Amino acid sequence: MHVGIEVELAARCVRCLVLTPVDGIREQVPCIACATTVDVSGALGESAGGTSYLFDDKDVVLEALVGDAGAELFRTGSTDRAVLAMRRAEPSCRACAAALAPPAPGAAQVACACGARLAVRWPDASTRGWDLRLSCVVGESPLERPERAVSGLVIPCGGCGAPLSGTLNGRTITCEYCKQPNFLPESIWSHIAADTPAVPFYLLYELDGAALAKMLDRIDPTRPRWRKEPAKSRLAELRRQASAARLERALQGDGAIDLEMAKQLAARDLTAAEAKHVDNRLSNVDREKLVGQRIAQQLVDLWAQSSDVGTRAIAARVGNIARFVDDPEADVRAALAHRKHLPAAVIERYAKDSASQVRAAIAARHDCPIEILKQLRRDGDHHVAEAARANPAAPPGLLARLFGG
Repeated sequence: MHVGIEVELAARCVRCLVLTPVDGIREQVPCIACATTVDVSGALGESAGGTSYLFDDKDVVLEALVGDAGAELFRTGSTDRAVLAMRRAEPSCRACAAALAPPAPGAAQVACACGARLAVRWPDASTRGWDLRLSCVVGESPLERPERAVSGLVIPCGGCGAPLSGTLNGRTITCEYCKQPNFLPESIWSHIAADTPAVPFYLLYELDGAALAKMLDRIDPTRPRWRKEPAKSRLAELRRQASAARLERALQGDGAIDLEMAKQLAARDLTAAEAKHVDNRLSNVDREKLVGQRIAQQLVDLWAQSSDVGTRAIAARVGNIARFVDDPEADVRAALAHRKHLPAAVIERYAKDSASQVRAAIAARHDCPIEILKQLRRDGDHHVAEAARANPAAPPGLLARLFGG
């Protein structure tokens, strides 16, 4: 799944207070006015390095996925040290504003039809520190520090009083007469060093099902921001896609299969290899919980061929009846005897089975014929006889009235 985020970021210099555009994923940049190193991580505060806000409940990547194209994302805003604006958008040409195609894998640049180009940065240690999910950054470009001069202003030197002229060294200008450095006050500096507009760059993501699932697992869907439309319905669709991707990974052997996943996988048409992979993750307790839902025939076949009696007994409850009628294990036949819609011939046959647990299962059936119930009521096994007497299919006294005992 693809999504692009346009970022405009500027950090304020603590020395001269000028906003310096941050032209990409950087922890530090030189101030565009005075060349002092600006700590971008510090300017972003809790979002130091760009990491924390991408991984909490206010995940801007997830917000971009559920939001409309062009919509501003949660962290858009200003502080006393930084200005950050993010919106869902794909890279566009700075010269003609045309939409740009996604960069080819490994390409150093992406070109526009007008001839303009934007640099492409692929994941490295710094980008991974910002966000591990990041596919690439488009539009980073080193900013040139502009030459700033005091032309047009008459500023007396603090030492000799002569008018200052020439090029600034940061916020300082040296008098060409007495050589005294003069630090410019805010009233003058603000006229010379105006803020430079931020230059947008783009974070591009190609998210697989695993990344999407992790994002969704971190959020609280009961929060108001996720309960409003269209975010609510789009979030539901993302969950559906993440679930489908998770199932596919599980079938390929990537990741554990829990019971809920097993239920979904068991209902699908599986290859023999897929069925074996799913079944290897199941216990008989899990298999029992699958009874009652649609189960892939490939799974039932595996259970029927199992050397484990308990597994075959579960298969007898959901598989082809004829396959288990003659099973040598009494527990398997007893499981079959509990099946709904058991053929009358099987009921009659199992009423005479050598295993008492099979006869007891027949005695407890609500569709057991009265004639067979009379026979089982006199069974030599106490449990079989009690099951026949307690069978709700025969009201109290009915057998005695019909058959004399």
